[in-house]
Amino acid sequence: MYNNESNPLVTNCVFYANSADLTGGGMYNVNSSIPIITNCTFSRNTAEKSGGGISNLRSNPILINCIVWNNLAPAENEIYNDESMPGISYSNVEGGYEGTGNINTDPLFFDDHLRLSMDSPCIDAGDNSAIPGGISTDLNGDPRIFNMIVDLGAHEYGDNQESKTQFRQVALHHQIKTQARQTRLP
Repeated sequence: MYNNESNPLVTNCVFYANSADLTGGGMYNVNSSIPIITNCTFSRNTAEKSGGGISNLRSNPILINCIVWNNLAPAENEIYNDESMPGISYSNVEGGYEGTGNINTDPLFFDDHLRLSMDSPCIDAGDNSAIPGGISTDLNGDPRIFNMIVDLGAHEYGDNQESKTQFRQVALHHQIKTQARQTRLP
């Protein structure tokens, strides 16, 4: 996504496996752009020079409740800043990033759709007040807040097919172990 002198509101988006010849594989912000990016996931984006995930030139984006992980570039894999001071909070940025509520921990994606697994540190790690008005669902159309606190990234863990599948697998495993114990001979 290329932002030049613009201030878009970007919510519940996935920037995945994009590439740039120079900089900003997932997003490139230039010339006083101030996008507000909420509950988005940037992963596996690449750039030939810098900012595999996001690159900023004289721009100050705001990222809240985002995941920026596993992007690649020769300089600054995740976020590259040139004369820029982005405001980043309640986000999971690989390599770390200064800001309130930020973490630097493998998000433990469940699949290539970048949904969170049941053990993800991104679950219940966000800031509810940052969700834009009128947004009540995540990228899948599931409730944006499932367990009182919003998750990081584009997908809310909880009442979605992946979490139901994981729960069924755990429950089935437990049921098989229980049945095996009950049928043992003395």
